[in-house]
Amino acid sequence: MKKISFYILVLALQASTICIAQDNIPRFSEVLAQNLTKFKKESRTAYQEKDFERGRFLFDSLVEHCLVKTKFDNFRVKKLNGKIISINNYFQKPLFLMTNTLWCIKSDEEIAAVNELVKKYHKDIDFVALYWGTKDDIRVASKKYAKQVHVTFINEQMNVFCNEIKNLKHSFGFPTYFFIDKNRLVSNIIKLRQLGPIQKKNGKKSINKSDFESYKKSIEDLILINDFTLKTVPTTTIKVVKN
Repeated sequence: MKKISFYILVLALQASTICIAQDNIPRFSEVLAQNLTKFKKESRTAYQEKDFERGRFLFDSLVEHCLVKTKFDNFRVKKLNGKIISINNYFQKPLFLMTNTLWCIKSDEEIAAVNELVKKYHKDIDFVALYWGTKDDIRVASKKYAKQVHVTFINEQMNVFCNEIKNLKHSFGFPTYFFIDKNRLVSNIIKLRQLGPIQKKNGKKSINKSDFESYKKSIEDLILINDFTLKTVPTTTIKVVKN
């Protein structure tokens, strides 16, 4: 009995230590808020001067030196059925979060790349699309995604969300991709550059193979930086049109 009590005490102390360590990790929203004003000011200057290399450097530096390894907030969002959920509590796997808004239209190549990777990795990762807008509009826009994508949204006119989540919208623009590990630490954040207008063949939209492969590589690189064991299914193949 004494031996059992000793082991219980050890486990309790270990759990307490883990909780304390987690509490000491800075929150993503706090670190972002501390750096956002300077970042936006310098980025605005860089892009006004058409110094795009400087703009990308500022974003990469903020992510690498400030935001990586911060604790992602347990943000509240809504599912399409109207249920309010807390992201960290609801999703248990590593999290791939895509932020978007209705006025920012993704190319067919980008969506096709996302969908192929969703089908490949969804058993190991929770893919979440977070929109800003109303439920009816987002329900229509979300139909392009694979069925394994969890579509969520925020309607800022309804005061049911924390103020901190607004920085996700007003910091990096759209679309932005976040990878959150199983411990809810930020692994990386990327913004994909738009690769050009949608091509048409015989009056119909077609997938540009080089753009599709470029999007796919950028997104998959973000996924594979995490050190979890992937149990993937074979990659599905989509038809692409060579230009």
